[in-house]
Amino acid sequence: MTLSERLTGLVEKRFNGNWNEFARNCDLRPSTVQRIKEGNDPRIDTVLRIAKALNVSVDWLLGNNVEETEKDMKNQLLDNFETFLKDLDLMKSRIQKLEQEVRNCCK
Repeated sequence: MTLSERLTGLVEKRFNGNWNEFARNCDLRPSTVQRIKEGNDPRIDTVLRIAKALNVSVDWLLGNNVEETEKDMKNQLLDNFETFLKDLDLMKSRIQKLEQEVRNCCK
């Protein structure tokens, strides 16, 4: 889905199809809104302004697959957690060896 298509859906839902009200809400000039409606890519500051005004993510607005991004983040978190657990086991083993050395020294 394109930016224009996503915005059309939002304007229909939130502004009853009133693009002028949308433009006022986002503090955009009508000419800017018209160019976006025609499929022209807006500047990044315009995208940020729209996302903030409509309380949506830039990723969603630009059509990025947010679910895939979240999936990648979860996978990375799991990988980091597995690494942490391995490091923890290694530290536990080292502590046990040190404890044994201390016991042997004090005998």
